[in-house]
Amino acid sequence: MLLYNLNQMHRMLLIRALSQQNAWEDVAKRFDLDPAIHLKQPSAYSLISALENRNCTVENLKECLCELQLHEALSIISKPEYDLNTEKLRFVKQPYCVETEDVVKEDDALCIRAGGKLHLKVEAVGCPFLSYQWFRDNNNIPQEKTPELIITNFSDEMEGLYYCTVQQLKDYGWKRTVISEDVTVKINIKVLREKPRILSCFPSEKCVLECGQTLSARIEVLPGLKTQFTWVHKPKEKDTRKPTPMWKFTSNILEIPNVNEENDGIYECRVRNRYGVVTKTFEFDVKKKRSFPTAKRALIVTNSLYQTDQLRTPHNDAETLFQCLSKYNFECTMEEDLSAEDMRRVIKEFFDTVEKGAFVLFYFGGHGCMVSNSLYMMGCDSDLTNVKENQVVGAHILEYVDKRQPLLFISILDMCQTCVMLPNNNSEEKQSKNKWNCNVIQCCSTSQNRAALEESIGSAKGNSVYMKHFENIINTKPNIPFLDMVREVNISVGEETMEQRPSVTLIGRSDFQLSDPIQRV
Repeated sequence: MLLYNLNQMHRMLLIRALSQQNAWEDVAKRFDLDPAIHLKQPSAYSLISALENRNCTVENLKECLCELQLHEALSIISKPEYDLNTEKLRFVKQPYCVETEDVVKEDDALCIRAGGKLHLKVEAVGCPFLSYQWFRDNNNIPQEKTPELIITNFSDEMEGLYYCTVQQLKDYGWKRTVISEDVTVKINIKVLREKPRILSCFPSEKCVLECGQTLSARIEVLPGLKTQFTWVHKPKEKDTRKPTPMWKFTSNILEIPNVNEENDGIYECRVRNRYGVVTKTFEFDVKKKRSFPTAKRALIVTNSLYQTDQLRTPHNDAETLFQCLSKYNFECTMEEDLSAEDMRRVIKEFFDTVEKGAFVLFYFGGHGCMVSNSLYMMGCDSDLTNVKENQVVGAHILEYVDKRQPLLFISILDMCQTCVMLPNNNSEEKQSKNKWNCNVIQCCSTSQNRAALEESIGSAKGNSVYMKHFENIINTKPNIPFLDMVREVNISVGEETMEQRPSVTLIGRSDFQLSDPIQRV
């Protein structure tokens, strides 16, 4: 039969099939047709026209399509049950196991290790083009439409009778189907007789959430035997609530949207199979939604021109800190070389303008000491050999903080904490006993009875040891909570020198960042 005599419907379908991925170009090469010379235009339509003009037969084209394995085009011009050997549709190889590492044959069944890999394969011939479908227990397995069936993490839920069908589709819905032999696949229980084995879990440590976020926990166990999951919500130690079973959660995933403070606590997942139970706990802290600052203010006070023992680095440190804070939109007030009286006045005037809900940072760089467990900041008029009672006490600043109630108050004292004993000390050392409604982070560049070093190795800006490391951390890790920044600074300082041991204390939340955006009321 000449290709010219092919009916128009088959001709149109053939042209469409050869147009896919320019398959017609390979056909043209087999017939020694140069598209630039022998075809009116480079297309499948022109190729078919040229073959018709050469009195090409359908059989000639079939042989070419077979060699090129262009099955879709071949199926259009082939009779049912046509293949390379002119035989009917049939299985050349019945289902067999390709990979045998996890599989052993026992009687008439394949026994697979729990969690192992099942890899079955069939081989069939026939044309028109074949379609495949795998079945388990007479139910088709979605997406498994190739000659190979691969199932990883095999479990006892996947046990059953497996077989494959091959099918040919032809004109107007005509079809032919052949069914393979079946093979029984089951778990090799001789290999695994144990409780569920936990492979991984998320989160792996305590997780802190804000109200409105989604609480999510997941546990992965070694696939194999059928596993049941049960979740229980347990309150923390001081909570009087009783444990609550969470019956609606029956999988390895726990997900609770829009959490509130009642969702705070410990969640226990109990994993059970036929051989026993294992448990895994997850701890969640659910806090009120974090607020953002209404403003960002900083007061930077540095003293260097003391009557005795003048300092070299404080003003350099002030400029460095100013540059760091400016990147985070802090409004900075800088004061230099103040007397004790001027320091108290400047601090009062500054806090009188602080609004509730702001981020406030206070920095002092200069001489300091510790008297009866209270930190004293020294004005430039101080006599370092005889500490006066009218120096600025760190606790007094906290009184202003308690009064103004900023959202976050940060104090950084870059000064010595040498202990000084006063013979007749009647100074009032006020320790705040208030219940703080704001969050406080207190940073000291050194610890009790230790000096704060001025000279820092490798500081091109002439900064103190503490400020050099502070600048490095704040520039390299800008988007982590400030408390974590300070802890990194403390570690870094300790790695440089053993003489200086910075410290930090926290009251309230620990997740505020310098980069938090300003939200004006």
